[in-house]
Parts: sequence; structure tokens; C-alpha cells
Amino acid sequence: MVNATMLWPLVAAVVFFRIMVSTLFLLGAVQGAFLALALLMSKAGSRRANIYLGCLTAVFTITLFDYYLDAEGVTDNAPWITALLWPKEFLYGPLVYFYTRELTRPAVFPISGTQLLHFLPAVVHLLLSWSLLSLDPDLQVAILGGREDLSGGLWLWSLALGDVEVALSVLHVGVYLCLCLGVLRAHRRLIRDNFSSTEHINLNWLARLILGLLLVYLIWVADEAISGGVATSEFISIALGLSMVSLIYTMGFLGLRQPSIFSRPLKEYVQTVQTNEIAGVGTAHETSELSDVGEVIERDKYQNSALDQSGSTALWQVLENLMIRDKLYLDPQLSLPQLADKLGVSVNYVSQAINQNRMNFFEYTNRYRVEEVKRLMDCDGESSLLDLGFQAGFNSKSAFYNAFRKYAEQSPGQYRAGLKTR
Repeated sequence: MVNATMLWPLVAAVVFFRIMVSTLFLLGAVQGAFLALALLMSKAGSRRANIYLGCLTAVFTITLFDYYLDAEGVTDNAPWITALLWPKEFLYGPLVYFYTRELTRPAVFPISGTQLLHFLPAVVHLLLSWSLLSLDPDLQVAILGGREDLSGGLWLWSLALGDVEVALSVLHVGVYLCLCLGVLRAHRRLIRDNFSSTEHINLNWLARLILGLLLVYLIWVADEAISGGVATSEFISIALGLSMVSLIYTMGFLGLRQPSIFSRPLKEYVQTVQTNEIAGVGTAHETSELSDVGEVIERDKYQNSALDQSGSTALWQVLENLMIRDKLYLDPQLSLPQLADKLGVSVNYVSQAINQNRMNFFEYTNRYRVEEVKRLMDCDGESSLLDLGFQAGFNSKSAFYNAFRKYAEQSPGQYRAGLKTR
């Protein structure tokens, strides 16, 4: 027989653990409430993006508060609280999707008309859940708990809020997270096709946020899938709540360190790209660089048609001569629309000429910058490598080192050391 005095440390540890978890849930909810309020009231950056993220944070806050009430046993005696806080799952997906879309293509997709249909599942879920508030508390518990003796409409109601809701909500959130990753991938392809420096517009932090949400999602799926042992199920539920707490505190921490993280202004560059996508034409100058091409490329074609091979080759040669002569790549903010404007031709045509040489605009300009750094190393053995990188047009250490390794197949330090041995 186990001595009772041997068990009390274990019991005390379990009680302490439960108190700590409950406290963390409450602190996470409080932090989330402040963060959500700050985002909803913020007028800096993208107002709509702030609203989407603020609403998403508010949903997580409600979830954590629900977890806290469950941990404290409050909902056991007040089932109406569970019914009130129940409908949340179908809000996560649309909110993170609209937030991602607003940051990558701001002002392009306002929520109106058919866009509102994204929230239809959430509205249906809310109506099904909040209708429980009109029922007797015991019946609320029976429906939410999926009691087997229910029949008819009550059984269907319980099924809809039980297994059906779980399956549909898991699928729903998973689809939206995949859509977010697709939108982010398209955004990165867009900026690499149009900009020579991407550090401030690549939205790496948004990718990390989505990956954090994906981690929470996977824990949630595991929590719903494992219906075995009580200990296992409770452990995963606690892990799910703590992952939400970590996500909220991480967002708050990053927001304090970098206030613009939730409102990075992308409108200017996106609108530039969109304008050129629609118009398809650069601004013509009195002395166009195309004068060297002759009649191979005619101005009246520069709308929607693609260049033929000879036209693309001719434009490529003009572009190469311009880059070598004027060293446009030294400008860290050089963009494809600016280059097209310099040439006085269509953005699409310049992009075609570059793409036909199996590279995008980002790779094209950074290739020149690496060659410029090599040239600077040959004549300047005193300046630091990073200074030379900045002189060549790079605007960050990571961009410089990554590009140099890619095109020189060695690090800048290795290349400079090789020069000294010659």
C-alpha cells in the first residue's frame, strides 16, 4: 500500500501545474485583449489589415478566456457560457486570409458583395450555437455533449455542433491556411519579378505568423483526433491553449520591437506594379533607349502582345548596354517599372526579355551587383566587405552574402582571400 505522505508532493505538483496553466490562459487572454484593442484603434499603416488582425487576435482572446473558464470549472455550472463562446472556429480562416491578402495586395479586395460569403459558415455556426441560449441549461449540456438519448431535431442539432462541426471546421481552417501560403508565395514571386531589393517587402514575418498559426492548427487537429485516454486528451488541450498564449505574446513582443510589423505600408509599390500590369506601358522619353533597336520593336505594339524572338533579343541588348553604361543596379531601390520607364517601353516587354534569359528581375540586378563588388575588391583592399556590398547596390548584409554565394559560388571573404594569393 502506497503511503499517503509519498503522494502529496505529486498531488501538490499537479495542483500547482493546473494553477499555472490557468493563470497563463488568463494572462494570454488579457494580453490578447490589449493587443486586439490596440490594433483595432490603430490608424497607422494599413487600417484594414490592422482590423483583420485585431479581429483574429480577439477570436484567440475569446478562446483563451474560454479555456480559462473551463480550467476554473466555471462552465460546469454555467453551460450558457459555453454556448455563448462556442462559435469561433469558422472565423480563424477568413480573418487570416483577408489579413494576408490585404498586406500583399492592399486596397484591391475590399470586403463587399460576394466577399462577405467567406463569413457565411461563421454566421451559420453562430446561429446554431446561440440558439441554444433559449433552451434549458440541462438540454444545452446534453446537446453540446452529444448525449446519446437525444432524438429527432435535437439529435441533428447535437450532431451539427459535434462531429459535423469538427470535421468541417478542421477542413475549413486548413483550406484557408493553404490559401494564405499560396497568396504569400505569389507575392514573393511578384516582388522578385519587379524589384531588385526585397528585404523590406518580402513579408518574412507574415510567413512566420502563418507558420505559427499552422502549428496551432496541427495541435488543434491532434486534440480533435485523439479521443482516447483522458490524460492524453487533457495534455493536448493544454498544449493547444499554451500554443495560443505563445502566439499572442509573440505578436505582442514583435509589435513592441517593431511597431510597423502589423501595418507595413505596401500600397505604394503594389499600386506601382498594378498600374503597370494594367497599362502595360512605361513612360516614353524624348530620347528613348529604344532608338538603337530601330524598327524591330514598334511602339504601337506595346500594349498586350508578346515580343517575338528578334524583338526580345534586341531589347535585351539595349537593356544590357544601359545597365553597363549607367550602372542602374547601384540604386538599391531600382524596380522593373523604373527600368521600363527609363527605356520608355512596356514593363511586360522588359520582363519578357529578362525572363527569356532564365532569370527574374531580382536575379538580373543582383548578378550585376555581385560583379560590381568583385570589381571593387580588385581596386579596394581596405574597405570592409559590407561597405563594398552597399556601394554595389545591396541594402542588407543577408542580401549581399546570399547573392554573392549564389553567383560567385563562394563567400565574399573567400573571394577576397583568393585575390590576395594571386
